[in-house]
Amino acid sequence: MKRLAFLLAIICCLSVIVSGFAAAAFPESNITLVIPNPPGGSATVLGTTIASIMTEENIIPVNIDLDYKPGGNMMIALAFIANNRGNPHYLMTFTASTIVAPLLEDVGVRLDDVDVPVVFGYDSIVLMTHPDSPFKTFNDVVTYAKANPGKLTIAGSSAASSPHMAWSLLAHSLGIEYTYVPFDGTAPAAAMAMGRQVDLCLGNLSGGGDFMRSGTLRGLAITSSERQSTVPDVPTFVEMGYDFTFGTPRGLFAPADLPEDARQYLKEALTKMVTSERWQKEFVERNDFTPAPLFMDDAVEFVRRQAEIYAEILQREGMELFLTVN
Repeated sequence: MKRLAFLLAIICCLSVIVSGFAAAAFPESNITLVIPNPPGGSATVLGTTIASIMTEENIIPVNIDLDYKPGGNMMIALAFIANNRGNPHYLMTFTASTIVAPLLEDVGVRLDDVDVPVVFGYDSIVLMTHPDSPFKTFNDVVTYAKANPGKLTIAGSSAASSPHMAWSLLAHSLGIEYTYVPFDGTAPAAAMAMGRQVDLCLGNLSGGGDFMRSGTLRGLAITSSERQSTVPDVPTFVEMGYDFTFGTPRGLFAPADLPEDARQYLKEALTKMVTSERWQKEFVERNDFTPAPLFMDDAVEFVRRQAEIYAEILQREGMELFLTVN
């Protein structure tokens, strides 16, 4: 009888332990959101917005801690995420540059080493010029460039950035020859156009909008499919008769091989966040952002397709690819 009671006690203890493990579900601790850039930029804005909405609106029961890992063309951060395979407590912001980097050099990381919980949408790209520029419309730019091959100068973010790839794709389709002057971001490229040291400059709307609203630069065209309310006077390429749209995607990477329950949890939490009023006001409207949310498998497929597009553009620009995209 004592032996039976002892066995029953062991069984009860085991059932408690097993049920305890079963009840332990993601998230079990704070989530670390890795920012691959120095503090203060657009990735910081995205990260802090995510952290505040997710926690303050009780979408998740834990805190989201920002961890800055700049350097190595974003590859320090990407390698960190890839090396935490299977751990859903690590996320990372990404843009087009993060997708491009593994294609161009051996950084020890492939896109297959990460999962993609969400693509939030994209920043539109604007083509700007000095207010007194002789280019009053984009058609003026095309006419000049074709009459003066190679003389058109345009400043923008670094080579292989989203603005550079957008211009490369458009110029190729129009047969335009040009000189591209790369800079580290929209602000220094805008300064070149304001000083009339280049004919044009390119930048994300989130970075270029203030220059146009202040009148220090004039917008010639925007890559979105419709005009943006924050710069309503800037026409789209589409309405001017050019079948061209482009954008800088923003989203989150996670380590590969996430548990399925964690993937589902993240999908539901992020869906709730991007459909919230706070997200609309604090990120979409405040940052001139175009929402086009995709989650998990759809987001993974989107990144793969973008990598294919970027690879084609980069090869046409004469850049040698380290990785091929199938």
